[in-house]
Parts: sequence; C-alpha cells; structure tokens
Amino acid sequence: MSHMFENCISLKKMNLSSFALTKVEDIQYMFAGCTALTTVKFNNPSQNNIKKMNSLFSGCSSLTSINFDSFSNNKVTDMTRMFYNCNSIYYLNLNSIYTSNVKYMDEMFYGCSSLTDLDINNFSKDSLLTYYNMFSNTNDYININCKDDFYSILIQLGLD
Repeated sequence: MSHMFENCISLKKMNLSSFALTKVEDIQYMFAGCTALTTVKFNNPSQNNIKKMNSLFSGCSSLTSINFDSFSNNKVTDMTRMFYNCNSIYYLNLNSIYTSNVKYMDEMFYGCSSLTDLDINNFSKDSLLTYYNMFSNTNDYININCKDDFYSILIQLGLD
C-alpha cells in the first residue's frame, strides 16, 4: 500500500476502517502530497504487521485530523518524515502507536508550524537510532505529553 494515494491532490477525506491491512507491512508515502486531504481515520485493528510509516502524510498541508484510536502495532521501525510539512495540524494524539521498535524518527514533525498539542505518551526510545530535526520548523511552543524516558530526547532537541 506504499505510495497508494500519493499526490492525489483532490482527495479530502479517507476512512481506512474497512481496509484489510492484516498482511500490509509498508504504508510509506501512502498519502504523501495529498494537499487537499483534511481527515484520515485509521480505526482498523488489523494492521499488526505495518513496519514502515515514513513520509506517510508528508506534504499533507491541509491535514487537520488524524484518528489512530484503534491503531495497535508494535512492529513499526521507521517514522521518518511521517508528518513532514503538515502545517495545518494543531493537535496529534499518537498514544496508540507503540514505538519500542522504531529506529528512525528524523524530521518526523518537521514544518508542523501549527502544532500546539502533541500526545506521545507511549513513545519509547528503546530502539531509536536517529531523530535529527524531529521538531525543526515547528511552533515555538508545543505542549508535549510523553514518558520520562522520551523526555530526554526532547531535552537533547532543545524542547525542554
């Protein structure tokens, strides 16, 4: 499913609740460049094998709402540029995404200039190798909810 809807500039809303994602491992660039996309629902409990989520929403400049409520997966390894230049989103709740196996978070929120509230309380740095520019070109003030072990990453990035 990687690149599936990439650059679909007329796509405005997507509900993946009925998609069969059981065997899917790669959703990288799935919505990249979908500049009109405003809402995505990932309410699908059958996505347990997804490993690559890099650039998933990269360049989705109109995106304001993402629902990951039923997203339960601990196999993700790459979240690089996942929300790159999603400059209309102001709140993200990523609590249902477990990051114990994630190695790459480089530029994950790069250019999210409207982001003011971020809930990453289940994020872990256990396997994290790189997180360069994770919050570059974002809002000067972001309220971030995270565990203590991930807080050390935020301090290194100058977000304490």
